[in-house]
Amino acid sequence: MAVYRSVRVHLPDRPGTLSAIAASLAAHGVDIVRLDVVSHEGRMVVDDLYLSADSQDSIGSAVGGFHSDVTVRTFEGPSGDPTLVLGGAVALVAGAASIQDAELAFVEGARVLLRGDVALLLEAQGDELRCTVPKNSGRTLEGETAAAAWWCLRHSSAVAIDLRPRPRRVAGQPEESWMSLSSCGDRMVIAVIRQMNIHFYAGELERLVAFAQATAAVLSLRADFPTHEDIVASPEGALPASAVILDAREPAPLA
Repeated sequence: MAVYRSVRVHLPDRPGTLSAIAASLAAHGVDIVRLDVVSHEGRMVVDDLYLSADSQDSIGSAVGGFHSDVTVRTFEGPSGDPTLVLGGAVALVAGAASIQDAELAFVEGARVLLRGDVALLLEAQGDELRCTVPKNSGRTLEGETAAAAWWCLRHSSAVAIDLRPRPRRVAGQPEESWMSLSSCGDRMVIAVIRQMNIHFYAGELERLVAFAQATAAVLSLRADFPTHEDIVASPEGALPASAVILDAREPAPLA
């Protein structure tokens, strides 16, 4: 029976590097089921590979044979085609029986699309951003995460921030490493969190924005979805220096 593994590879953007990876995989009987280009910025390329072989040992040996300048990180769970995942998630939102089911489908779709461990839907209430899905979580965004969320609302865009310097919220809870956020309409923000130390790239933020915008358009057509004429007045704040924004070529306004 075939086994599968999903890995993220960081490799130099030079001729022959990807061919060398493919040769190492083939030499160990490992097939590339799917290749997804996550990022191609500067001199580095980031690809997600969904691999198949007769055993996990074969995949491990093949990956171990990559050149030393190729970095590999392993994701938990399978890897789907991002285009199909996005389209299927929007369809589930559109076909939901109630606004509550639609919001749940939105949150789960964002989590799967960005391969996160946790996803939250937050609403601006006064000068706070409170979690509405999942309900009764009691979670709010504070500090740099709140500043990043307000920035997304002001600019109708997305941002990713490094959470590793932050302490655990609850003793015994897995540490959260990276958070991506995108505006969804004028008062809602979707947040996807990774507990693994695999950070988000601008290409992933583009997918999150596309999904959030499509979902906001679908939800706005429902009579039971609240709409707002005015964008909420958000607190001023600065993005952390390590933040990843949707277009890394243009500096983001910080306030």
